[in-house]
Amino acid sequence: MGNSCKCFSKINSINKGKKVKTNRPLPTKKDKSKSLKWEKILKPFSSYENPIQAFKNQNTADFCRYLLEGPPSELRWDVWLTMLSINPKKINLEISIPEDIYSIEKDLTRTFPNHPFFTNPRGQCALKNVLVSMVNNHPELGYCQGMNSVAGVLLIVSKGNEVESLGILESICMKLGGKGLFEYGFPLVKDFCAQFHEELEEKIPDVFTFFKDIELDDNFWITKWFMTIFSYSFHLDCVVRIWDAVFAYGLGFMVNIALAMIRYLKLDFLGKTFEEILEYLPEIKEMYVDIDAVLLDGVNFKFRNVDINIESEVCSETLKDEVDKDEKIVTKWEAANYTYQNSRSIMEEFSLLSPSNLSKFTV
Repeated sequence: MGNSCKCFSKINSINKGKKVKTNRPLPTKKDKSKSLKWEKILKPFSSYENPIQAFKNQNTADFCRYLLEGPPSELRWDVWLTMLSINPKKINLEISIPEDIYSIEKDLTRTFPNHPFFTNPRGQCALKNVLVSMVNNHPELGYCQGMNSVAGVLLIVSKGNEVESLGILESICMKLGGKGLFEYGFPLVKDFCAQFHEELEEKIPDVFTFFKDIELDDNFWITKWFMTIFSYSFHLDCVVRIWDAVFAYGLGFMVNIALAMIRYLKLDFLGKTFEEILEYLPEIKEMYVDIDAVLLDGVNFKFRNVDINIESEVCSETLKDEVDKDEKIVTKWEAANYTYQNSRSIMEEFSLLSPSNLSKFTV
């Protein structure tokens, strides 16, 4: 599929001659039509104990395609559990106090602070239990800021199911290869950034050149997109749709989504100064984004697999250990002013973008 495809034309028509508006309510009417569609899809499997599982077993390709298009909100959690083959009976919720407890507790009040689920102690307690259990079950990985945002989305969508949320978090890290998002040195984040720049230069060269000219460092935006699976930088309604696609096609599809998002927001980026870009990036979270169009455009880019055995340069260490001051995430064009940051202070750079971001990535 090339640039003449329907999805690409739709995105061009959306962006042509106008800016993406902020503070515009996200659409909700699509959910009803999706409910009717999935009701029709699952009807032939109504005699099965688990119709969603039966549908996946019969035709995984169709299951993934419909997941990319998006299940209705009332089915989303069950569809995710089915896609990732989560068995709650095999999940160990181990809440004994780990060494990382201080870092975890520090992030509890910073995770979706305005969402109703986390405005009460019960939500924060659930988040603590999931993160503590993750650390206890996988001490070699430890805790890394960014996990809290991922776990927060899972708890919101599951309506507080700690065991199943832990199951999906473990699946993301251990089965899908996502541990490389959080390991010392962020090996998977760096790999995704390299792939992103390579295809950005090939497919959207004017944006690539613009970012290069203003020396926009990855640490200000794209590393955060990948590290939190977009959960920190976009509206929750967009995030769950992005996760539909990621669970359907793997973590490598995040690169496709990032490229499609850049194509969608292209006119908003081009022509801004470096300072204006820094002001603009946090605003994306409050923007209306036609996420369905973005995800469909994502299939136009090269598909890539994630090596689930990818290892960091220091396999046994986590962010709580001593930081190698030479370790850094850099852009393809070596932005001189912003590439001296080590792995720990990458998080600090994120916090400088906006006062509202100060809490999330401060170490």
